[in-house]
Amino acid sequence: MDALACRPALDGAGAAGLVLSDSLGAAAEITAAVHRGVPMGELLELVAVKIAQTTGHSMALVMEPDPTRGAFVVVASSGVSEEYVDDIARHPVMTTPGDRGEAPTSRAFRSRRPVVASTPHIAMPPEWERRADGEGIRSMLSLPLLTHDGVGYVVNVYCGVRHCFGEQAILAAENLTSVVSLLIDLRRREDEHRAEVRTQRQVVHALEATCRARRVVLGHVDALHRLVAGGAPLDRVLAEICALTDSALEVSDGYGRVLARAGSLAEGVAEEMHRELIVDGDVVGTLRVLHVPGPTPRTETAGILHTAPSLISLVLQRQWAAMDVEARLRGGLVEELLSAPGVSESDLVAHARARWGIDLGAPAWLIVARLSDVEGPLRPGRTLQAAAENLVRRSPSARMVAEHNQHLVALCEGSSADTARDFAEALRRELAVYAGDKRVSVAVGGRCDTIAGHRDSHRQALALLDLISASDDPGRTVAADDFGLARLFLGLKDPRDLVAFAGQTLGPVRAYDARRNAGLMETLQTYLDTGCNAQETAKILHLHHNSVGYRLKRITEILHLANLSEPRVLLRLELAMSVIRLTGLAAPAATPDHSRSSDLPEVEGGSRDREAGA
Repeated sequence: MDALACRPALDGAGAAGLVLSDSLGAAAEITAAVHRGVPMGELLELVAVKIAQTTGHSMALVMEPDPTRGAFVVVASSGVSEEYVDDIARHPVMTTPGDRGEAPTSRAFRSRRPVVASTPHIAMPPEWERRADGEGIRSMLSLPLLTHDGVGYVVNVYCGVRHCFGEQAILAAENLTSVVSLLIDLRRREDEHRAEVRTQRQVVHALEATCRARRVVLGHVDALHRLVAGGAPLDRVLAEICALTDSALEVSDGYGRVLARAGSLAEGVAEEMHRELIVDGDVVGTLRVLHVPGPTPRTETAGILHTAPSLISLVLQRQWAAMDVEARLRGGLVEELLSAPGVSESDLVAHARARWGIDLGAPAWLIVARLSDVEGPLRPGRTLQAAAENLVRRSPSARMVAEHNQHLVALCEGSSADTARDFAEALRRELAVYAGDKRVSVAVGGRCDTIAGHRDSHRQALALLDLISASDDPGRTVAADDFGLARLFLGLKDPRDLVAFAGQTLGPVRAYDARRNAGLMETLQTYLDTGCNAQETAKILHLHHNSVGYRLKRITEILHLANLSEPRVLLRLELAMSVIRLTGLAAPAATPDHSRSSDLPEVEGGSRDREAGA
């Protein structure tokens, strides 16, 4: 109870002077604390102490209204036990009246005027009376601290004697709280100003950092532009972007084939972003960013990655522009080589050697690729030319590829037909990737080492393409060397006349096979391949020699031939068989004769063979 004892009461001017002196001293001390920038918590603690001292007490609380809860929260105290503060926290004082009355703190808050209360009091909630009795409180003074936006705090001063707050003490405390309210309001405004200054400073720092990052990005982008303008290849540009961003990057074309890759990528890491590559308004590929370090990319990294698609598109556009120029120049050379007989051969040879490093007098093979669908040949597009050009650059034997009369014509040097065939098949597979639903046919002409030989080789390749275009499988690679004797007739005005010739020559035998599954065509083919050796034919076909003899005799009967040993007959059959084998002609439809044997019997005696085949 000693802590709650009042200062001895003074009467008259002496008491007023003492109170006024305490009030002025308290105001001065609080003002000094505000100017020193004392934290708000310490400032409120000082307010609690000085207002209590001004009224002659040492026990006070500063309470702040919490609008979300509708209750008061203790923010500072002086001389109050921790148990009392904890009790208020557990059972808060409400900011509005309740069913059992209203606390003095709430009345001061709502009325914005000082409120004096003593126990017992009819309007005081029982909970407050019990708390006050436990703490030894017999009376209290609640003082609102008014700020620019309402009552900011309520200061409660407690006394252990009933009715101990006189008019002079209340007036002095009210005057002090007015000064304190102004000081707290000033402090709040200063805090808000400081917070605003800190916020603005942070914004300024962020803008400065962004500007610095953008200057760095512009420097890097300028360097990348110079690299691109200097003719750096795609791999070099992508590697430079990877080094600047510490990312894993991949560039693929419009068909999903990887053109370049840079940076290391951990297994299982998914794609983080991708951007389309656009050239001349068309989407020609994709840049995939497979990995960016950190949870979010730095400003510098994000800026460079944002510019990367346009840079890579420029590289592709430059490469294709150069490729188009070279393609036109190569097309001019091919045009002179294949379609301009008036051009001086010596000038053409010199031009090919000087401009392209090609020796038209060296052994070479001319390869022609055709893209076709149900409507016929189509003009090769940029993507197909680029694919063919890339393949030529990777091939040690190929020297050039160019467009000529809606075909792609390639020149492959060397004396080996297998080398030319391998390149032709690789070319067909490469073009097929980009051809979609169109068919790719590739033909290899005959070997050539003169200007006239190149033209002959070109005509042979076109004739081969015309032949296989009507077959069941036009999308394949063929070579003039596989045509045997028939290659002598590839210069016909319409090589498809050979197909008609083959059908007329061996059509009856093929029809017989279709009806009876007799294997006559297979036997004849093997017989011709073995140099007309019947014993070797029987061995290869796993037949008895009598069976082979009967089949050969049956062929002569069907074709109305005297025998198969005459050179004229063999030449005719060899030519027809070569055409059929090359074009893949299917056997004509026929109705099976179920009354006959489905195959020729393989027995020792010729009589049983004849009987079975009758």
